[in-house]
Amino acid sequence: MGTADELESNWIPVEARGLTNVHIDESSDADMSYVVQHTTDDPWGSSWDPNDADPQDGAPVLPTKAVRVRIFNFVAGSLSLEVISNTI
Repeated sequence: MGTADELESNWIPVEARGLTNVHIDESSDADMSYVVQHTTDDPWGSSWDPNDADPQDGAPVLPTKAVRVRIFNFVAGSLSLEVISNTI
């Protein structure tokens, strides 16, 4: 969802494996601002609505249940969000 210069990715559930870290890889022509958001809301619950999740910016608060990236002030380029999880 978003506008011409702003969008949010889908939520990526991380609770099952545990979140270790996230890594952002920007293209060489990237001209945008972004923030990694996390939520402690349960994405596995039957009543969970991703549009109503309580996004938090900055360092994750445990237990992190899902993460996403929010892009704003987009002009050009691309980025990739890599979620690094614990192994089971």
